[in-house]
This record gives sequence, C-alpha cells and structure tokens, in this order.
Amino acid sequence: METTVTLEFIAESQEHLSDLEHQFKQIHGIQVLLVQPRDESAPALISLGINKKSEQLDTTIRRIVHIIYSALHRAEGPLRQSTLVTIEGNSIDITALSDEKIKEILADAVANQ
Repeated sequence: METTVTLEFIAESQEHLSDLEHQFKQIHGIQVLLVQPRDESAPALISLGINKKSEQLDTTIRRIVHIIYSALHRAEGPLRQSTLVTIEGNSIDITALSDEKIKEILADAVANQ
C-alpha cells in the first residue's frame, strides 16, 4: 500500500526544484513526480508516493524530512514557502517548522492513510 503526500514549493529558481526532485529520487521506496508551473508565481508540486509496507519506513521518512528541512534553510537561497498536503486534503505550512515537527506531521499522514 502507498501513501501519497504532495509538497507545494515556491522556489527562487527551477534549479532548486530539479535538485529537490533528484534528492527525493535517491530514496529507495518512494515514487516522485515534479510538476512545474507555467506561471512563476504559482507553487511547484512534488508528489511523493511512500510505500507503507517498507521495512525501512522510519528511515525513509527521516530522509524525506532531512531533504525538506535542508531545502527550507539552505544558505544559498532557501525556499520561500512550503506546504505539505495530504491525500485527505489537509494543508499545512511547514516553512517555519522544526524538523521534528515536520517528521511528526509526515509520520501521522503516512500512518493515517
């Protein structure tokens, strides 16, 4: 069974988004889909399909959180805004949250789907 979460990012450049996509694709057990907007003021979407039956689910979640948190706080141009949207439609602005809080939100989303 797979859980899907979508991240909405407003980034300074398309390069940041492509870099994020590449980092997420390095994680075993998830599917990644990047949708870049035509309008630069609209958020880009990165959809993550997370395999709930993975033996390494906790490690997968920690790696996802690390990538998100690093992108939000990178010195050379952090993401301006980031929202996590669950399959149920819950939308949470994670831009200013700690890595532990992001992990808690993501783990809850995976557990409750």
